[in-house]
Amino acid sequence: MRVPGFYVPFAASPEGRRLTALCHANEAGFIASSRAGVPAVAALVPHLSEFEPWVRDHHLAKKFLGWLTGEIVKATGRVMLQEQAAVPGDIFVWGALWTAEPVTLASAA
Repeated sequence: MRVPGFYVPFAASPEGRRLTALCHANEAGFIASSRAGVPAVAALVPHLSEFEPWVRDHHLAKKFLGWLTGEIVKATGRVMLQEQAAVPGDIFVWGALWTAEPVTLASAA
């Protein structure tokens, strides 16, 4: 996965590397959230306490987490259903909704 240029400095920082590892460790949570009809990024909320209150106030960190969550979910074959849906909790306001199951050409027909 190629990190977009504007995220490169953040992704290379110690915080960015820790958040990247956290995202990759939560793929199952992203899938469970998608199946429940909740934005996938909501699965990160319980795991972000060690980054509080920093992550809540760091717009770039939240954007990076949303982008990386989307890349991980897309890699499982899911497709975005809705770009902005409310996220439970008080860290993220919006997150994307994804299909509950992977979408293949056969299932799309």
